Amino acid sequence: MVTHTNQALFLGNFTDFDSDNGADMVGTTVGSSDSPIFENNLSTITHDDIGGDGTAFESEGDTVTYSIDGGSEITSGFDNVAVITGTLNYTDGTPPFTGQFIVDQAQDGSVFLVSFSDPNNSSNLALQEAPIESFEIQSVDFFSPSSGDTLPNAPLTFACFVAGTLIEADGGCQVRIEDLSVGDLVRTQGHGLRPIRWIGRRRLSPIDLITAPQLLPIRIRKGALGAGLPSRDLCVSPQHRMLVRSRIAQRMFGSGEVLVPAKKLLGLPGIEIAGETRSVTYLHLLLDRHEVIFAEDAPTESLLTGPQALKTLGQEACDEIHKIFPELGRGETLPEPARPIPAGKALTRLAERHLRNRKPLLSPVE
Repeated sequence: MVTHTNQALFLGNFTDFDSDNGADMVGTTVGSSDSPIFENNLSTITHDDIGGDGTAFESEGDTVTYSIDGGSEITSGFDNVAVITGTLNYTDGTPPFTGQFIVDQAQDGSVFLVSFSDPNNSSNLALQEAPIESFEIQSVDFFSPSSGDTLPNAPLTFACFVAGTLIEADGGCQVRIEDLSVGDLVRTQGHGLRPIRWIGRRRLSPIDLITAPQLLPIRIRKGALGAGLPSRDLCVSPQHRMLVRSRIAQRMFGSGEVLVPAKKLLGLPGIEIAGETRSVTYLHLLLDRHEVIFAEDAPTESLLTGPQALKTLGQEACDEIHKIFPELGRGETLPEPARPIPAGKALTRLAERHLRNRKPLLSPVE
Protein backbone atom coordinates (compact mmCIF):
# COMPACT_ATOMS: atom_id res chain seq x y z
CA MET A 1 0.00 0.00 0.00
CA VAL A 2 1.15 3.56 -0.76
CA THR A 3 -0.21 6.62 1.06
CA HIS A 4 -0.65 10.11 -0.38
CA THR A 5 -1.26 12.93 2.13
CA ASN A 6 -2.39 16.37 0.95
CA GLN A 7 -4.21 19.46 2.11
CA ALA A 8 -7.88 19.70 1.18
CA LEU A 9 -10.96 21.77 1.97
CA PHE A 10 -13.91 20.05 3.63
CA LEU A 11 -17.13 21.01 1.83
CA GLY A 12 -19.62 19.09 3.95
CA ASN A 13 -21.61 15.87 3.88
CA PHE A 14 -23.71 15.25 0.79
CA THR A 15 -25.95 12.62 -0.77
CA ASP A 16 -24.08 9.66 -2.23
CA PHE A 17 -22.73 10.64 -5.66
CA ASP A 18 -23.84 7.27 -7.01
CA SER A 19 -27.48 8.10 -6.31
CA ASP A 20 -27.63 11.74 -7.40
CA ASN A 21 -24.50 12.31 -9.56
CA GLY A 22 -23.40 15.02 -7.16
CA ALA A 23 -26.44 17.20 -7.85
CA ASP A 24 -26.95 17.64 -4.10
CA MET A 25 -23.92 19.96 -4.08
CA VAL A 26 -25.17 22.37 -6.76
CA GLY A 27 -26.03 25.80 -5.36
CA THR A 28 -24.14 25.23 -2.13
CA THR A 29 -21.87 27.91 -0.67
CA VAL A 30 -19.36 26.85 1.94
CA GLY A 31 -17.84 29.55 4.17
CA SER A 32 -18.63 33.25 4.68
CA SER A 33 -17.02 36.48 5.81
CA ASP A 34 -17.92 35.60 9.42
CA SER A 35 -16.69 32.02 9.09
CA PRO A 36 -14.05 31.85 6.34
CA ILE A 37 -13.46 28.44 4.88
CA PHE A 38 -9.68 28.56 5.27
CA GLU A 39 -10.07 28.90 9.08
CA ASN A 40 -12.71 26.24 9.68
CA ASN A 41 -12.63 23.77 6.81
CA LEU A 42 -8.95 23.09 6.26
CA SER A 43 -8.37 19.36 6.19
CA THR A 44 -5.57 16.91 5.77
CA ILE A 45 -6.62 13.93 3.71
CA THR A 46 -4.61 10.75 3.26
CA HIS A 47 -5.50 8.41 0.43
CA ASP A 48 -4.55 4.83 1.22
CA ASP A 49 -3.67 3.63 -2.26
CA ILE A 50 -4.10 -0.12 -1.77
CA GLY A 51 -2.99 -1.00 -5.30
CA GLY A 52 -0.05 1.40 -5.25
CA ASP A 53 -0.95 2.63 -8.74
CA GLY A 54 -1.26 6.35 -7.95
CA THR A 55 -5.06 6.32 -8.21
CA ALA A 56 -7.97 6.06 -5.78
CA PHE A 57 -10.78 3.66 -6.71
CA GLU A 58 -13.68 2.31 -4.65
CA SER A 59 -13.37 -1.00 -6.51
CA GLU A 60 -9.78 -1.42 -5.29
CA GLY A 61 -10.73 -0.99 -1.63
CA ASP A 62 -8.87 2.31 -1.29
CA THR A 63 -9.61 4.33 1.84
CA VAL A 64 -9.25 7.94 3.00
CA THR A 65 -8.24 9.21 6.43
CA TYR A 66 -9.03 12.84 7.18
CA SER A 67 -8.93 15.38 9.96
CA ILE A 68 -10.95 18.61 9.78
CA ASP A 69 -9.55 21.78 11.37
CA GLY A 70 -7.20 19.79 13.59
CA GLY A 71 -9.90 17.44 14.89
CA SER A 72 -9.72 13.71 15.37
CA GLU A 73 -8.84 11.45 12.48
CA ILE A 74 -11.63 9.62 10.66
CA THR A 75 -11.13 6.75 8.20
CA SER A 76 -13.70 5.87 5.56
CA GLY A 77 -13.72 3.99 2.28
CA PHE A 78 -13.06 6.02 -0.85
CA ASP A 79 -16.34 6.36 -2.75
CA ASN A 80 -16.14 8.56 -5.81
CA VAL A 81 -14.90 11.68 -7.52
CA ALA A 82 -16.45 14.44 -9.62
CA VAL A 83 -15.37 17.49 -11.60
CA ILE A 84 -17.33 20.60 -10.66
CA THR A 85 -17.44 24.29 -11.55
CA GLY A 86 -17.21 26.69 -8.64
CA THR A 87 -16.06 30.13 -7.54
CA LEU A 88 -13.43 30.87 -4.92
CA ASN A 89 -13.87 34.13 -2.97
CA TYR A 90 -10.95 35.49 -0.97
CA THR A 91 -10.70 37.43 2.30
CA ASP A 92 -8.13 39.99 1.16
CA GLY A 93 -9.86 41.51 -1.88
CA THR A 94 -8.20 39.24 -4.45
CA PRO A 95 -10.65 38.95 -7.40
CA PRO A 96 -12.81 35.80 -7.30
CA PHE A 97 -11.73 32.83 -9.39
CA THR A 98 -14.21 30.65 -11.27
CA GLY A 99 -13.05 27.37 -12.77
CA GLN A 100 -13.22 23.62 -12.69
CA PHE A 101 -12.26 21.77 -9.52
CA ILE A 102 -12.07 18.17 -8.44
CA VAL A 103 -13.83 16.77 -5.37
CA ASP A 104 -13.49 13.41 -3.65
CA GLN A 105 -16.27 11.76 -1.64
CA ALA A 106 -15.72 9.27 1.15
CA GLN A 107 -18.23 6.51 1.77
CA ASP A 108 -19.45 8.34 4.87
CA GLY A 109 -20.64 11.15 2.56
CA SER A 110 -17.88 13.64 3.38
CA VAL A 111 -16.79 15.67 0.35
CA PHE A 112 -13.40 17.36 -0.05
CA LEU A 113 -12.07 19.88 -2.53
CA VAL A 114 -8.71 18.38 -3.53
CA SER A 115 -5.90 19.22 -5.93
CA PHE A 116 -5.61 18.22 -9.55
CA SER A 117 -2.67 15.98 -10.41
CA ASP A 118 -1.01 18.77 -12.40
CA PRO A 119 0.50 21.28 -9.93
CA ASN A 120 0.35 23.99 -12.61
CA ASN A 121 -3.38 23.61 -13.20
CA SER A 122 -4.99 27.06 -12.92
CA SER A 123 -7.45 25.87 -10.26
CA ASN A 124 -4.59 24.49 -8.16
CA LEU A 125 -2.87 27.86 -8.39
CA ALA A 126 -6.11 29.60 -7.41
CA LEU A 127 -6.34 27.46 -4.27
CA GLN A 128 -2.98 28.94 -3.23
CA GLU A 129 -3.64 32.52 -4.38
CA ALA A 130 -4.88 33.98 -1.09
CA PRO A 131 -6.86 33.04 2.04
CA ILE A 132 -10.18 31.56 0.91
CA GLU A 133 -13.36 33.04 2.36
CA SER A 134 -15.97 30.91 0.59
CA PHE A 135 -16.56 28.48 -2.22
CA GLU A 136 -19.72 28.48 -4.35
CA ILE A 137 -20.62 25.35 -6.33
CA GLN A 138 -22.35 26.14 -9.64
CA SER A 139 -22.50 22.78 -11.45
CA VAL A 140 -21.30 19.21 -11.62
CA ASP A 141 -19.53 18.84 -14.95
CA PHE A 142 -18.51 15.20 -14.91
CA PHE A 143 -19.29 12.13 -12.89
CA SER A 144 -19.13 8.41 -13.55
CA PRO A 145 -19.99 5.63 -11.06
CA SER A 146 -16.68 3.94 -11.87
CA SER A 147 -14.52 7.07 -11.71
CA GLY A 148 -11.25 7.11 -9.83
CA ASP A 149 -8.97 9.96 -8.85
CA THR A 150 -5.33 10.31 -9.91
CA LEU A 151 -3.77 11.39 -6.64
CA PRO A 152 -2.16 14.83 -6.39
CA ASN A 153 1.38 13.69 -5.67
CA ALA A 154 1.27 10.66 -7.96
CA PRO A 155 3.62 10.58 -10.97
CA LEU A 156 2.26 12.20 -14.11
CA THR A 157 4.42 10.87 -16.90
CA PHE A 158 5.33 7.36 -17.91
CA ALA A 159 6.33 5.44 -21.01
CA CYS A 160 4.16 2.47 -21.88
CA PHE A 161 1.75 0.75 -24.24
CA VAL A 162 -2.04 0.85 -24.32
CA ALA A 163 -3.82 -2.41 -23.48
CA GLY A 164 -4.66 -4.33 -26.62
CA THR A 165 -1.31 -3.64 -28.28
CA LEU A 166 0.15 -6.69 -30.04
CA ILE A 167 3.73 -7.52 -29.03
CA GLU A 168 5.89 -9.92 -31.03
CA ALA A 169 6.73 -12.87 -28.81
CA ASP A 170 8.34 -16.32 -29.10
CA GLY A 171 7.83 -18.02 -32.46
CA GLY A 172 6.72 -14.80 -34.14
CA CYS A 173 3.40 -14.89 -32.29
CA GLN A 174 1.56 -11.60 -31.84
CA VAL A 175 0.30 -11.44 -28.24
CA ARG A 176 -1.81 -8.75 -26.61
CA ILE A 177 0.37 -7.04 -24.03
CA GLU A 178 -2.11 -7.69 -21.21
CA ASP A 179 -1.90 -11.43 -21.95
CA LEU A 180 1.87 -11.57 -21.50
CA SER A 181 3.39 -12.85 -18.25
CA VAL A 182 6.70 -12.55 -16.48
CA GLY A 183 9.05 -15.09 -18.06
CA ASP A 184 7.48 -14.93 -21.52
CA LEU A 185 9.94 -14.31 -24.35
CA VAL A 186 9.63 -11.30 -26.64
CA ARG A 187 11.64 -10.57 -29.77
CA THR A 188 14.22 -7.82 -29.62
CA GLN A 189 16.13 -6.12 -32.40
CA GLY A 190 19.66 -7.44 -32.32
CA HIS A 191 19.48 -9.60 -29.19
CA GLY A 192 17.01 -12.32 -30.16
CA LEU A 193 14.38 -13.50 -27.68
CA ARG A 194 14.54 -12.04 -24.18
CA PRO A 195 12.41 -12.83 -21.10
CA ILE A 196 10.05 -10.34 -19.50
CA ARG A 197 11.21 -9.63 -15.94
CA TRP A 198 8.43 -7.32 -14.73
CA ILE A 199 5.10 -5.97 -16.02
CA GLY A 200 3.58 -2.75 -14.72
CA ARG A 201 0.02 -1.57 -15.17
CA ARG A 202 -1.73 1.74 -14.59
CA ARG A 203 -5.39 2.50 -15.21
CA LEU A 204 -6.57 6.04 -15.95
CA SER A 205 -10.25 6.81 -15.56
CA PRO A 206 -12.30 9.42 -17.45
CA ILE A 207 -11.71 11.83 -14.56
CA ASP A 208 -7.95 11.31 -14.84
CA LEU A 209 -7.93 12.16 -18.53
CA ILE A 210 -10.11 15.23 -18.04
CA THR A 211 -7.90 16.58 -15.28
CA ALA A 212 -4.60 15.52 -16.89
CA PRO A 213 -5.16 15.56 -20.67
CA GLN A 214 -1.39 15.40 -21.18
CA LEU A 215 -1.76 11.68 -20.40
CA LEU A 216 -4.03 10.96 -23.37
CA PRO A 217 -2.47 8.31 -25.62
CA ILE A 218 -0.81 9.08 -28.92
CA ARG A 219 -2.21 7.16 -31.89
CA ILE A 220 0.21 6.17 -34.63
CA ARG A 221 -1.89 5.19 -37.63
CA LYS A 222 -1.20 2.09 -39.67
CA GLY A 223 1.75 2.80 -41.98
CA ALA A 224 2.49 6.25 -40.47
CA LEU A 225 6.11 5.39 -39.66
CA GLY A 226 6.90 4.16 -43.16
CA ALA A 227 7.57 0.71 -44.62
CA GLY A 228 3.96 -0.20 -43.85
CA LEU A 229 4.54 0.17 -40.11
CA PRO A 230 2.90 -0.09 -37.74
CA SER A 231 0.86 -2.90 -39.24
CA ARG A 232 -2.18 -1.73 -37.23
CA ASP A 233 -2.94 1.50 -35.42
CA LEU A 234 -0.62 1.67 -32.41
CA CYS A 235 -1.45 3.65 -29.26
CA VAL A 236 1.22 4.51 -26.69
CA SER A 237 1.66 7.00 -23.87
CA PRO A 238 3.05 10.40 -24.91
CA GLN A 239 6.47 9.71 -23.37
CA HIS A 240 6.85 6.27 -24.94
CA ARG A 241 9.71 6.23 -27.44
CA MET A 242 9.53 4.96 -30.99
CA LEU A 243 12.52 4.00 -33.08
CA VAL A 244 13.33 6.42 -35.90
CA ARG A 245 15.64 5.04 -38.58
CA SER A 246 16.64 7.47 -41.33
CA ARG A 247 19.42 9.36 -43.04
CA ILE A 248 18.11 12.51 -41.41
CA ALA A 249 18.70 10.98 -37.97
CA GLN A 250 22.17 9.88 -39.12
CA ARG A 251 23.08 13.41 -40.21
CA MET A 252 21.63 15.07 -37.11
CA PHE A 253 22.82 12.71 -34.39
CA GLY A 254 25.54 10.56 -35.90
CA SER A 255 23.39 7.48 -35.52
CA GLY A 256 20.98 6.09 -38.07
CA GLU A 257 18.67 4.85 -35.30
CA VAL A 258 17.41 6.97 -32.40
CA LEU A 259 14.54 6.70 -29.92
CA VAL A 260 12.03 9.55 -29.90
CA PRO A 261 9.02 10.14 -27.58
CA ALA A 262 5.74 9.73 -29.43
CA LYS A 263 4.61 13.23 -28.43
CA LYS A 264 7.57 14.69 -30.35
CA LEU A 265 6.21 13.12 -33.54
CA LEU A 266 2.82 14.85 -33.32
CA GLY A 267 2.02 16.80 -36.46
CA LEU A 268 3.46 14.21 -38.78
CA PRO A 269 0.85 12.55 -41.01
CA GLY A 270 -1.01 9.80 -39.18
CA ILE A 271 0.31 10.64 -35.70
CA GLU A 272 -2.21 12.30 -33.41
CA ILE A 273 -3.58 12.56 -29.89
CA ALA A 274 -6.32 9.97 -29.34
CA GLY A 275 -8.57 12.68 -27.95
CA GLU A 276 -11.71 10.55 -27.98
CA THR A 277 -10.24 8.18 -25.36
CA ARG A 278 -12.48 7.98 -22.30
CA SER A 279 -10.30 5.73 -20.17
CA VAL A 280 -7.09 3.83 -20.75
CA THR A 281 -4.91 1.13 -19.23
CA TYR A 282 -1.19 1.58 -19.75
CA LEU A 283 1.29 -1.30 -19.39
CA HIS A 284 5.10 -1.39 -19.08
CA LEU A 285 7.40 -4.26 -20.08
CA LEU A 286 10.76 -4.53 -18.32
CA LEU A 287 13.47 -6.82 -19.68
CA ASP A 288 17.00 -7.52 -18.38
CA ARG A 289 18.18 -4.46 -20.29
CA HIS A 290 16.65 -1.70 -22.34
CA GLU A 291 15.76 -3.20 -25.73
CA VAL A 292 14.11 -2.38 -29.02
CA ILE A 293 11.04 -4.61 -29.21
CA PHE A 294 8.18 -4.80 -31.69
CA ALA A 295 4.64 -3.51 -31.14
CA GLU A 296 2.20 -3.92 -34.03
CA ASP A 297 5.41 -4.91 -35.92
CA ALA A 298 6.93 -1.44 -35.38
CA PRO A 299 10.24 -1.06 -33.50
CA THR A 300 9.86 0.63 -30.15
CA GLU A 301 11.29 0.40 -26.64
CA SER A 302 10.96 -1.70 -23.53
CA LEU A 303 10.99 0.13 -20.18
CA LEU A 304 14.16 2.10 -19.47
CA THR A 305 14.78 2.08 -15.72
CA GLY A 306 16.59 5.40 -15.39
CA PRO A 307 16.14 7.47 -12.21
CA GLN A 308 13.46 9.70 -13.74
CA ALA A 309 11.50 6.76 -15.14
CA LEU A 310 11.53 4.99 -11.78
CA LYS A 311 10.12 8.10 -10.09
CA THR A 312 7.09 7.96 -12.37
CA LEU A 313 6.28 4.36 -11.42
CA GLY A 314 5.50 4.93 -7.75
CA GLN A 315 7.18 3.50 -4.68
CA GLU A 316 5.58 0.07 -4.72
CA ALA A 317 6.63 -0.58 -8.33
CA CYS A 318 10.15 0.67 -7.57
CA ASP A 319 10.39 -1.71 -4.64
CA GLU A 320 9.40 -4.61 -6.88
CA ILE A 321 11.96 -3.66 -9.52
CA HIS A 322 14.72 -3.20 -6.93
CA LYS A 323 14.10 -6.74 -5.69
CA ILE A 324 14.70 -8.00 -9.24
CA PHE A 325 17.60 -5.63 -9.95
CA PRO A 326 19.10 -4.68 -6.55
CA GLU A 327 21.93 -2.78 -8.23
CA LEU A 328 19.38 -0.17 -9.35
CA GLY A 329 18.30 0.41 -5.76
CA ARG A 330 21.92 0.84 -4.68
CA GLY A 331 22.56 3.29 -7.52
CA GLU A 332 25.59 1.30 -8.65
CA THR A 333 24.87 1.55 -12.37
CA LEU A 334 22.75 3.53 -14.77
CA PRO A 335 20.95 1.52 -17.45
CA GLU A 336 22.29 1.94 -20.97
CA PRO A 337 19.73 2.98 -23.58
CA ALA A 338 19.22 0.54 -26.43
CA ARG A 339 19.70 3.39 -28.91
CA PRO A 340 20.68 7.06 -28.58
CA ILE A 341 17.96 9.23 -27.06
CA PRO A 342 18.31 12.82 -28.32
CA ALA A 343 16.97 15.63 -26.17
CA GLY A 344 15.67 19.15 -26.46
CA LYS A 345 14.71 21.14 -29.53
CA ALA A 346 16.65 18.79 -31.80
CA LEU A 347 13.71 16.38 -31.57
CA THR A 348 11.36 19.02 -32.92
CA ARG A 349 13.77 19.72 -35.77
CA LEU A 350 13.99 15.99 -36.51
CA ALA A 351 10.23 15.75 -36.99
CA GLU A 352 10.14 19.00 -38.99
CA ARG A 353 12.86 17.80 -41.36
CA HIS A 354 11.08 14.52 -41.99
CA LEU A 355 7.87 16.40 -42.71
CA ARG A 356 9.51 19.03 -44.93
CA ASN A 357 11.45 16.45 -46.94
CA ARG A 358 8.55 13.96 -47.00
CA LYS A 359 10.78 11.24 -45.64
CA PRO A 360 9.43 8.30 -43.62
CA LEU A 361 10.55 7.78 -40.05
CA LEU A 362 11.57 4.22 -40.88
CA SER A 363 13.76 3.94 -43.95
CA PRO A 364 17.15 2.44 -44.95
CA VAL A 365 20.20 4.45 -43.93
CA GLU A 366 22.86 2.69 -46.03
